[in-house]
Amino acid sequence: MTYNILAQKYAQGGWHSYCSPQHLRWESRRERLFEEIEACGSDIICLQEVEAPVFAGELQPWLAERGYRGHYLARQYGESVQGPAEGVALFYRTDVFDTLAHHSFLFSSVPTNPPAPLRDGLSSVDGEELGAAATAAAGATASASRAESSAAVLCQEMAAFLRSAADSPPGAVPVILAGDFNSLNRKVVPDFFDPKIPPGPDGLVSGVYTLLTRGSLGPDHPDHPATRRRPAETGNPDFRAVTLGSAGLSLASAYQLMFGREPPLTTRTSSFAGCLDYIFVSPKHFEVTRALELPYTVDGLGSGGGVRDPLADVAFPPIPNEDFPSDHLSLAALLRFKD
Repeated sequence: MTYNILAQKYAQGGWHSYCSPQHLRWESRRERLFEEIEACGSDIICLQEVEAPVFAGELQPWLAERGYRGHYLARQYGESVQGPAEGVALFYRTDVFDTLAHHSFLFSSVPTNPPAPLRDGLSSVDGEELGAAATAAAGATASASRAESSAAVLCQEMAAFLRSAADSPPGAVPVILAGDFNSLNRKVVPDFFDPKIPPGPDGLVSGVYTLLTRGSLGPDHPDHPATRRRPAETGNPDFRAVTLGSAGLSLASAYQLMFGREPPLTTRTSSFAGCLDYIFVSPKHFEVTRALELPYTVDGLGSGGGVRDPLADVAFPPIPNEDFPSDHLSLAALLRFKD
């Protein structure tokens, strides 16, 4: 399961004025969030926008009572950001997995300072090694180059961790990478940032999605950092020729494997709708047997898409509201280790 639970400081920050104040109160949202997490019953839970006091005082003890162990890493902020720190949390069921190794890191080595991923090297009770990661990746459309660089760094760090913890090449270890990547998988409607969209049903496949699912991002891709940034920002003059890679990780989206497409939207506000959340798995190690259906239907969606503008084409209200406690929807998949 992966779920951006919406930090309370953002819920009260004025960005969700369409939602009744009573449904934005933490006491109301907490009850519904916890109900959803418990109902899902996942063995691995990846959460984003978890405030530090919520993790320590509420989530961790509540999930510990239900047989989970958790790890947490907060973002780093400048002085201008008010309120409690928020970050990512990874929980796993202790009767299913043991921890072989654990490592967390911040993206301090890249020009931006996006949020931090959190990783666990887990072993199932029958001895199968597994790498799992929760991430919240920076990369709103206006700063797309940061997302691609961050995705490449994430893959490099995960690969190094797997080599060290499992003493195996990255591609030999089952991997789950889940979270809010803050990046659309594709764009078919031109906008200010991408006025020219390639023809065809797939439109412009994002750099983050390309890198993670195809293993590399060439400098000719419109989302490559050298394309998004002005020449003065690239630093090294050879940067434009650099291909970003996944460091040997081979990944596929669980929802793409299950349904032949990504969800049209995983987040919906009054002004934006799109798919930003994903569960990536190593397909040679996992079979996706089920995936959580999202709470909307789209007529004529078909394999590969069909929705041009999720904000206009998908009949789903802005969230949070009285039914949904976050501005993101949760995703979940049932995975089976391949023989």
